[in-house]
Amino acid sequence: MRPLSLALLLYTVCSICVSASPRSPQPAPHPKVVVVIALDQFPYEVLTRFKPYFSEGGFNYLLSHGSVFTNARYEHAYTKTAPGHAAFMTGAYGHINGINSNRWYDRQRKKPVGAVEDETVQLLGSGAIGRSPKNMLTSTFGDMLKLHTNFRSKVISLSNKDRSAILMAGKFGKAFWFEGSVIATSNYYFSSMPPWLKSFNASGAMERFAGWKWSETDPSTALRICDRDDAPYEENVQSLGRTFPHMLPGKSAGK
Repeated sequence: MRPLSLALLLYTVCSICVSASPRSPQPAPHPKVVVVIALDQFPYEVLTRFKPYFSEGGFNYLLSHGSVFTNARYEHAYTKTAPGHAAFMTGAYGHINGINSNRWYDRQRKKPVGAVEDETVQLLGSGAIGRSPKNMLTSTFGDMLKLHTNFRSKVISLSNKDRSAILMAGKFGKAFWFEGSVIATSNYYFSSMPPWLKSFNASGAMERFAGWKWSETDPSTALRICDRDDAPYEENVQSLGRTFPHMLPGKSAGK
C-alpha cells in the first residue's frame, strides 16, 4: 500500500472513531435556589429513628433523592452552635475562621464577649447590643457565591439565634433573627429598618401564639421512640416546663 493511501485510510478510520464516540457529558445547569438547613443537636440517628414519621415530601424525599453521609462529623471537640455553624459554612475550623466558641474572654476589652457581638453597630428592631460577623475571619460559600456572580445572587439567613443567622449569612449576606417576639437585624446589613420588617413586627404575628398550649399529638408513639416525658435529666428550658403540655410564654391564655 502506498504511503498516501495508508494516510487516507488512517484518516478515515480516525474520523469514524471520532464521529462514533459518545458526546462528552454536558455540565449540569446551575441550581437557582440552594437551601441550607442546620439543626442543632440533630445527629444522623435521629433521621433513621424518626424516618417513618417524616412526610414523603420532606426529609424522606431528601434521604431518597439526595446524597446522604451517614458518618459525617466535626473534627473539633467543642461542638457549640457558633463554631459548628462557622465550620459548616466556611469549611474551616476555629483556628482559621476565628470562631472557637459561642463566647470567649476578650483580653483587650477584658470581658467576655459573644461570637457575633459588635459594639460598633446597632440592632434594628431591638435595643440589645449590636451584632455582626466581624469576628469571622474567613468567607462562607454564600460569600463566594456573591463574589462569583458579581453580587447578583441573594444570600438570606433566618434563625431563632443571632449567631446562627449571622455566621451562616457570612460577610455579604443578610441575617435576621428573633429577639423576643420580634425579628431583628443590624445596621451592618441595612442603613435602616426595612419597611416590610417593620410592618411584620408591628403586626404582632409572633405574639398571637403567646399563652398557647403545646400538647403531644401521639403520646404512645413518642414514648416508644423517645424517652419518657418526665425524664430526670430534662431541664425547664425557657420556663416551658419539663412535661407536656408546655405553655408558650405570654400573657393571654390560648388554645
